[in-house]
Amino acid sequence: MHRQLCWLTQSNLPLKTVTLPYLEPSYRGEYQALYQGAPVEFNADRCSLIFDRKLLERPVKQTPESLADFLRNSLYNVLVNTYSNKSWSRLITDEINKDLNHLPTFIQLASKFKINPKRLRRLLSDEGLTYSELKLQLRRDMAIYHLSRQQTSIEEIAFKTGFSEASAFIRAFKKWTGVTPLTYRKDLS
Repeated sequence: MHRQLCWLTQSNLPLKTVTLPYLEPSYRGEYQALYQGAPVEFNADRCSLIFDRKLLERPVKQTPESLADFLRNSLYNVLVNTYSNKSWSRLITDEINKDLNHLPTFIQLASKFKINPKRLRRLLSDEGLTYSELKLQLRRDMAIYHLSRQQTSIEEIAFKTGFSEASAFIRAFKKWTGVTPLTYRKDLS
């Protein structure tokens, strides 16, 4: 539902809290990614998405034509969250995805996009994200992608996701998902 609302407004809608009426799963960290880093509470009385009331004022930017396109691939569109390919978060993600081992500084990105860093920071904030969160999401998503391919070693994945050594990657991955990369890979089998 959250992703559909994001699609309707063509923006990231930051959540304050998510409550879910079931026990915490072993893959708890994936919920952080799903809800863009919002705190997730398990074993709650009800399922809820809590957000700032001012988000209700955002206009619906989709049209009947874009709805028809969306419905053709609705599951894909909701899962990959590509509601706005022109968003600043998408532009920045595309840029930093080029080389995770040499991430540009925020000032370098602002310069590349010919925009004042303060303004770019504010535009990203309007989408509910920071540059740090974007980098973290990208690294995590790349790690999960490579872990699903059994032939890629943990050391290779660490390097491909911008870590200089496997131990730092393993600690970061456990923080993101609650399990080690090896456990995550085994659970996929």
